[in-house]
Amino acid sequence: MVKAHFTHVAKRTGELVPFDSERIMFAIYKAAASVGGRDLRRARRLGERVVMLLEDRFPAEAAPPVETIQDTIEEVLITAGHVQTARSFIVYRENRRLAREQSTGASRAPHGPVPYRVLWETLAWNVNHGCSTLAGLNQAIADGTVDDMICESECRFDKELDAIADQIAAKQDTVKLVIVAGPSSSGKTTTTNRLSGKLQERGLELVAISVDNYFRDLAFQPQDIRGDYDYETPEAIDLPLFNEHLEDLLAGKKIESPQFDFHRGRRIEETVPIRLKKGQLALIDTLHGLYKGLTERIPDELKYKVYIEALVQVMDHRGEWVKFTDVRLLRRMARDRVHRNVTPFQTLDHWHYVRRSEKKHIIPYLGDADFVLNGSFPYEIPLYRHLLFDFFEQYLAGTQTTEDGRERAERVRQMLAGVVAMKDRPSIPLSSIVREFIGGAA
Repeated sequence: MVKAHFTHVAKRTGELVPFDSERIMFAIYKAAASVGGRDLRRARRLGERVVMLLEDRFPAEAAPPVETIQDTIEEVLITAGHVQTARSFIVYRENRRLAREQSTGASRAPHGPVPYRVLWETLAWNVNHGCSTLAGLNQAIADGTVDDMICESECRFDKELDAIADQIAAKQDTVKLVIVAGPSSSGKTTTTNRLSGKLQERGLELVAISVDNYFRDLAFQPQDIRGDYDYETPEAIDLPLFNEHLEDLLAGKKIESPQFDFHRGRRIEETVPIRLKKGQLALIDTLHGLYKGLTERIPDELKYKVYIEALVQVMDHRGEWVKFTDVRLLRRMARDRVHRNVTPFQTLDHWHYVRRSEKKHIIPYLGDADFVLNGSFPYEIPLYRHLLFDFFEQYLAGTQTTEDGRERAERVRQMLAGVVAMKDRPSIPLSSIVREFIGGAA
């Protein structure tokens, strides 16, 4: 094994212990052996790749955390295509994590800006259920097992919501504000509603605060050459007023919440009085829930922050991973068409604003979340093939397109071309996140 330029590792307790690169190689070898692989030289090469990545990311005087080293092992295994070995290593880590949580109550928060643990857990689940590829989804549709997949994936998500509700209930003496954050079409609305129900089952009363009502009038926001508004940025929100109202609410004062009329693009004169009673929690869901300026007046110990993203882990027929943003784009196209009188073409041309704001104002703060929740479901991709494939064909055949729109449209069209279309199915629960986009929600 190559010799690393750093000499120590930081254990979870903070204790520093000598770094031994051979342990990385043997961890990879043991995971591979558990699924039938016994190539020591390959394990050594993969271990050396892990060490090189760690050297790129940490200076010589640093002591990489053991969690980061394990994340990097998983990253190397996945990117090298050793999915079964990665799954074995993930299962090992997960069992160790569960054992620790039983004794310490550890958080599911990520250890950095990329939620590797959630990604690898998702991939392991997908591999185990035969839906880590579009080909696997096609087979499930063909043989009728897709309904079982729907049921099991929805149950998995529900258990995650239970875990969040349990953690909030355990902190109810200090937590006063619950935040559900995430990028566009990640499933925040449904998640917030279902989490509210679970918290109510645990005896916690909730008061929803709509951030959308704090949008500034569109007359004070710039337009592009197409007349489109960039309402994806946190500066579109009246941040001083929102902070003032949150501070007053948590202090037991009554506020007069503004009301925003999206059809006219401005606030109306009527307001709604809101007051938090003793024992109630404020609950907000918004794109920018983790953006520090949104709740900067509220101490961190009073907040519990959930980050939800469509962390889809499915490989397409070209050997490429389906992009999170493409699944969310499909969701928003489907929803906007039905509920917001916006054509799929308009949604596609507006998406560059969405991505720009995500990269600047949302993704950088992911590591501040208390819990990262995967809101994707592998079975939903065939639904969008049925609902939207023709729109991509029409868009690409037209002349009134943008360069960014055409690039996205071609990529998504090629991805959807590799999956069998599936119509809505009764097995999709009325309370599912997917219903938020395809319709039929309870």
